[in-house]
Amino acid sequence: MMLSRHKTSALITFKFKEILKNKTFLVSAAMVPGFVLMYRFLFSVDETMPGFQLFLMNFGMSYSIIMVGMFMPATFLAKDKEKNTLRTWMTSSVSSLEYLVSLMVPFLVLTMLLIVVVIGISGVAFDSINIPVFVLVVFLVALTAIILGMLIGLLSKNQMAASNNSILFVVVFFLIPTFSEMNQTLEEISAFIFTGVASKMVASFGDDGSPLILQDYLVLIVSAFLAVVAFMVIYRKNGFDKD
Repeated sequence: MMLSRHKTSALITFKFKEILKNKTFLVSAAMVPGFVLMYRFLFSVDETMPGFQLFLMNFGMSYSIIMVGMFMPATFLAKDKEKNTLRTWMTSSVSSLEYLVSLMVPFLVLTMLLIVVVIGISGVAFDSINIPVFVLVVFLVALTAIILGMLIGLLSKNQMAASNNSILFVVVFFLIPTFSEMNQTLEEISAFIFTGVASKMVASFGDDGSPLILQDYLVLIVSAFLAVVAFMVIYRKNGFDKD
């Protein structure tokens, strides 16, 4: 399967413009820093407390990854499928790989940019973050979430169905890691969830950035691998991959 740099670049630019003109995306993206700021100003907690700052960072990061990195790709792919745009792309000179990359790259870039904004408004000092580990973990987690979102969109009949089908994933991949520190059972489950590893990483920044263990990296790698395999299988079963 060939990947034309010129066509892929043009598609990525087109998708960037399409995403940034979408009102639903703009509202969802604005809600990320909005909720973080709301927590800072509405809750009577000492903002200088590292634990509170890390909670804000974890909440904003998880919200960005799930609501923007997973939910929005699901609705965008479902929209293309519903309007037969996906079929048109697939039967034109655009390969399936080029289409997939053109949808993944914009959401990956926008999700990571949102997370940087979250760090800035959460009050967490950048020098307290283990940058290499942070970039690697966030990249893998965001990429996995985006692929899962696209898988949800591929399995959904329309945008409304994609929204409804995303609810379970939001509960599992967002709520469980976010509130894992409040419940022992949730904490044990979170250890085997890719977003849970990201939450654990953020919590470690309060302990001088202690590194993740081998199990954490295995969870990230296996999750990304399974997401890719699942997407490829469903993609072919749906009859879109004709290349």
